[in-house]
Formats: sequence, C-alpha cells, structure tokens
Amino acid sequence: MVPSHLQPYLAFLSRLPIFQGQGDAVMENLLRKTRLRELRRGERLFSKGDASDWMYCVATGRIRLFFSSEQGHEKVLEIIGPGRTFGEAVVFLGAPYPVFAEAIEASNVLAIPRDRLLDMIEHDPRVAYRMIANLSRRLHGLISDMENFCIHNARERVVGFLAQQVREQQHLGRGSRIRLPATKSTTASLLNLTPETFSRVLHQLEHDGVIGVQGRDIDILDAERLFSRAPC
Repeated sequence: MVPSHLQPYLAFLSRLPIFQGQGDAVMENLLRKTRLRELRRGERLFSKGDASDWMYCVATGRIRLFFSSEQGHEKVLEIIGPGRTFGEAVVFLGAPYPVFAEAIEASNVLAIPRDRLLDMIEHDPRVAYRMIANLSRRLHGLISDMENFCIHNARERVVGFLAQQVREQQHLGRGSRIRLPATKSTTASLLNLTPETFSRVLHQLEHDGVIGVQGRDIDILDAERLFSRAPC
C-alpha cells in the first residue's frame, strides 16, 4: 500500500521518461520505498562527500547543484526544476555525491533509493538505457556551458541565456515575459559571471531597449534583436 502522502505523486513519477512503460504494480512498489523531502528555501539536501544512497526527482520548486571552496566561494553547476532528476550517475558508480544540493525555493523532492533502482534495472534494462540517455543530455549541456564560458564574453552569455529561457518558457504562456530560474546572484554564478557583471549587462540591454527588468521578471521588448545577438 502506497503511503497516503505519496499517493498524489504516483502519476507524476510514472510520467518521468526513465520510468515510462513500467506497470502500475512496479511503480507502486517503487513509491512505497520512496521518501518525500520537503525543503525550505536554503535548506541543504545533501553535501559533497555524502553517501549516494538516493536518486532525486524535483516535484515542485528548484534545486541548485554547486561547488563550494573552503573560503566560501560558490560555483553553481546546474539548477534543477520540476520533472527533472539528478543523482543518476552515482547510482551506477556507488561514489559519494561530488557536489552540494540546496533548495533555492520551497521544494518537494522525491528521494528514490539506489538499491530499488538497481533492482529495476536488473529486471528491465530499458530503465538503464533511459537513465544513460538522460545523463548524456546533461553531459552535452555541461559541455555547451564550458564552451560558452571559454569562447563568449559576458554580454553574449547573458543574451544567449535569456534567449534560451524564452524558448524554454514559451509553453508556460508568459507571453513576452520570462522569469529567471533563481536570484540574480545565483544566475550569475550559473553563467560564470560576478553578480555585478550580470547586473551591468542586464542594465545595458535595458538601456538599448531590448529588455525591461522587474526583479527576476524580464520583459522581452525586442525579441528579434535579442535572438539576433544570441550566440549560435
């Protein structure tokens, strides 16, 4: 019997690409072993070096994956939103988590036990194929980010990021307005920029009449000019 507090997540979990095609009995069995983590803004999900006993899926909210130095300097690696998973690589490796994970807003995260996933893979190799495909997409994205940091200047990075957000958020029906996935300082770190540089580029684009800035909300005033300036 699936616990009542997890029952609403059965359909959500079944729709994830890695679990598509699994029967109801299999998914109910998985959900019985799954834990729901309800995180406050700023609450740590795990730290670098923790045992990798879980794969995670964001149901609501957003999680940032980041590195942190002994001096307290942080570099945001990814921002994980609803419907996305993370921690798959360590499921295969059995190695400790290589990054920190923290909620950047109130979030509900499903924690799926590593041993249950390995059982599913043993009985249905399609699960492994889909997990590998997901990891490959993320690796491709990280390589693109590295290329972006090495080749493009600050303005090109910001313009490219805003253009990407327009494409990704069009289905939300926000019209010509997009919303940054995190605070400006966190978004700046994601782009490998200082907060001051990020704010300066936004101000320049606003001055040029390309965008309007209202906190984390960005109004796209001239989409044609924005996309024409975005790196290929």
